[in-house]
Amino acid sequence: NSGIGRKERPEDLHVYNKMGIADRKSKDFETALNSYDRALFFDSGDPVLHYNKAVVYVARSQFGIA
Repeated sequence: NSGIGRKERPEDLHVYNKMGIADRKSKDFETALNSYDRALFFDSGDPVLHYNKAVVYVARSQFGIA
């Protein structure tokens, strides 16, 4: 998105969350984590985003991080 000169907006949180979910479902875990981190930039305390990240870590068998 930054490549087209547009600033990110708080509502992008939902877009990044949906991207993360799609990436997780396709087992692109690293991209999913990046999407969730970008969403967390807008609301670092969002419990849904933290849960979604934990789901990725569990899928990667990284239980200590989850």
